[in-house]
Amino acid sequence: MIANVQHWTELIAKRLSGNIREDEARMLDAWVARDPEHKEYYDHLTYIWSVTGFNQTDHFLPEADWDYLEKRLQNPGGKIHIPHLSLPKVQMPRIFIRTVAAAAVVLFGVLSVILLFNNQREATLILADAGNLPAHEIALPDGSKVILRKGSTLRYFQKFVEREVTLSGEAFFDITHDEAHPFTVVGGNGIVRVLGTKFNLKAVSTSAVELFVEEGRVAFAPAARKFDAKIFSAGQAGSLAPTADADVERAAAPGPNVTSWISGKLVFDHATLDHVLSDISRHFSVPMQVSDSSLFVCELKADFENATLENVLETLRFSLNLQIDKSGESYIVSGEPCATGFEN
Repeated sequence: MIANVQHWTELIAKRLSGNIREDEARMLDAWVARDPEHKEYYDHLTYIWSVTGFNQTDHFLPEADWDYLEKRLQNPGGKIHIPHLSLPKVQMPRIFIRTVAAAAVVLFGVLSVILLFNNQREATLILADAGNLPAHEIALPDGSKVILRKGSTLRYFQKFVEREVTLSGEAFFDITHDEAHPFTVVGGNGIVRVLGTKFNLKAVSTSAVELFVEEGRVAFAPAARKFDAKIFSAGQAGSLAPTADADVERAAAPGPNVTSWISGKLVFDHATLDHVLSDISRHFSVPMQVSDSSLFVCELKADFENATLENVLETLRFSLNLQIDKSGESYIVSGEPCATGFEN
């Protein structure tokens, strides 16, 4: 349960409407970073704001409509369907609603009310959830395809007029080309825009947003500064730290295993141990550590297909004469640098 939810909601409303002070912004950022529940609540409200297009501060309602609106906010109805998305119920004083105006409509209203004022009464918000499936493919209304990784979700409007989705987790996108209608992905604190291409995007709460482009070109920017975009082409990668003032940075290409979660294949062609452990960690979602960084220079040549974590670790033990022990949720790798049992 979020304490002082009305106070924090008001600060979020002020940020989204562009009226937040610097000290309030710092306080809000600290609150969001303090608790995953705070981050989830912040993301939900930001998502509602973005998908409804309420990014202006001049959406004031006539005096005669306030009583009706307040009743609808407290007793919502309509045909909108939002699986697994709920916001805390808050009692709202009239003065608060008048102060934040459009933000009150977005943040405290149910989407049916917002859509009423945007002439989208019949819109339905779809939530696609990969659940426990290793990979789950989704066909979007425009013909684009998305493969969601285990535990990931994708939100979008059924009518798909704006070609915009919101990602939580990791997904591979194969986007149908449409010169007149760019495709937008909002993930974490980042935003990606394309005309038609293939790319992998990882947007996990509290972690950096990671992009890898397989085909075409992609514009990648902080969601709060959409015009500060950098262009990435096929084979290039980028990242965005999970902080309010972060800039998109170019990153080293992740190698052949970036989409191993889809294919089930791990390929190491004389890969150094630092890359091997990084790819294993990413593929199996387990932390991997070394007792001595001098081990990183050791190389591995091996291919795996639909192998278990234990199969892969056993190959490492045998091929590189390593000791691998589990400590809590992590695996600790130790041994003599490059003391291989045989020629790779």
